[in-house]
Amino acid sequence: MQIDPSKIGPVFAVGGENLIRKYDEGYLLKSPIGIRIRLGKEKYVKEVVEDFPILKKYFKDFLPEVHVIVKDNEKSFDLLQKFVEGRILHKSDLVDQKLKDQFVKLIQLNQLMEDKEKISWDFFGAWSLFLGNKDRVGNIVVTPENNLGFIDIGTMRLEKRGQPLLVWLIIKWAARRQRSCLKYLLRQNPNRAVPLKGCCPNSFSEKLREMVVIHFDKKYY
Repeated sequence: MQIDPSKIGPVFAVGGENLIRKYDEGYLLKSPIGIRIRLGKEKYVKEVVEDFPILKKYFKDFLPEVHVIVKDNEKSFDLLQKFVEGRILHKSDLVDQKLKDQFVKLIQLNQLMEDKEKISWDFFGAWSLFLGNKDRVGNIVVTPENNLGFIDIGTMRLEKRGQPLLVWLIIKWAARRQRSCLKYLLRQNPNRAVPLKGCCPNSFSEKLREMVVIHFDKKYY
């Protein structure tokens, strides 16, 4: 797939790692501008290409249509993403039991991905995480159908594995901060578990797929 320059519209938003522009009818074009692409280049492009299929394996029911388009001799990429209607998830939304159950399920799936892949999805995004707004889950929206959906495919690799030292230190802090924020959001019922049967990869054991209790004591945090 190639990007048609004539279909690129005005700037829609500027995120912590992406410049986001409107594209054609109903799409967003995300171009990396953050520290990971500046310091990592080919390494970061490779991570995005490798991590996205993993993310789809665990969160396919929550992801929008996304295309990863590698360019510049594999030194950069664009993300072409279907626009997702909705409002950013806020702590106050979790009084709705349907939304809370979905949110808990997302945390459980993310913990399974952390355990198996040593990768975490970025729930909050840079603005919520770094500016301390832990009531606002910046990368999740509540859709008009009252379901949760992702608006970003950002991941954090929980092992250094060749990442630039500065990037690794930031990710290590961000992963700990994210875990603290998730614990804060669920502290009214931190051990609530939701059946995961039918929404996890077939490779998981039946025991894990049926019920996983949230825990916040991972050694890589």
